[in-house]
Amino acid sequence: MIHKFLDNIFRMDKPISKVVKLGLIFSMIICISSVILFYFYNSLSLDYIYYEISLGLFRAGIMFVVSFLICGIATNALHKEE
Repeated sequence: MIHKFLDNIFRMDKPISKVVKLGLIFSMIICISSVILFYFYNSLSLDYIYYEISLGLFRAGIMFVVSFLICGIATNALHKEE
């Protein structure tokens, strides 16, 4: 099952692959910014709101990663079906 999933990711069409890669880069930027905010919250003893913001950003980044991958695979499958 994992082999089939990875095979679907690596055999995407070029335009779909480009959109997925840009989405993953965007998601990683969100996740890295949330980790930086976590670091500042932890090291500088900032307010609790910074913890909530960074946790929300991290959750959003992970959800973007998952949604870009799943939507890319689904779009590729529909495109090849035609």
